[in-house]
Amino acid sequence: LEKKKFNPFLRRHTLHRETK
Repeated sequence: LEKKKFNPFLRRHTLHRETK
């Protein structure tokens, strides 16, 4: 969760993976 907030670019990629 920290990475997606830190990386706006990876936010979409991580969001889709961490959210699920």
